[in-house]
Amino acid sequence: MNPATKNVYMVLGFARSGTSVITRGLKALGINLGDKIKVHAKNNHWNPTGFFEDEEVIYNINAKVYEKLGHPIRGIPIIDKDAFNHPDLSSLKTYAINMLSERFSKTNYWGFKNPSSAKIIPFWRSLFEAEKIQDHYIITLRNPLSSASSFANLTHVDLETGLLLWLTHTIPTVDETMGKVRMVVSYDLMMQDPKKQ
Repeated sequence: MNPATKNVYMVLGFARSGTSVITRGLKALGINLGDKIKVHAKNNHWNPTGFFEDEEVIYNINAKVYEKLGHPIRGIPIIDKDAFNHPDLSSLKTYAINMLSERFSKTNYWGFKNPSSAKIIPFWRSLFEAEKIQDHYIITLRNPLSSASSFANLTHVDLETGLLLWLTHTIPTVDETMGKVRMVVSYDLMMQDPKKQ
């Protein structure tokens, strides 16, 4: 691998599927997560050890993409690919490119995660292609029933909704990373033997 190449590591997976522990693993392996990681209190019921999520990615980019497309972040439908060509996204793409430029001014190996990224991979891929960034994808999988149950307990949605959300996050994750450099990591195996994984 050319050390001058900019490399992004995008952790994908439904909430409660192990995305935080996998992202924390990337940090341990030397992948830069930036300096805008959201700090969570130890008594946070979602994830007391932290989410390892970039606040700028979550609030200034991902949330805005959903808003511009009129799609709720926790909505069940999969977003149509043509939607990502909408002209309303052009200023947001410019903002995101500037953010990427800032992140890669300090490293050639940057990673991020946010479960909402799973449904908007085409948006991010268009940026990586435009900026000639080598994209890598780490897909986290956990037993769907375990993920959905955990999500339902925390959000008070019904289990069926949790399962549908797991499915509509997983399908685009697999489809949109086809042919790209990607790795699938089992949350359950990671918990059993983290060093080996």
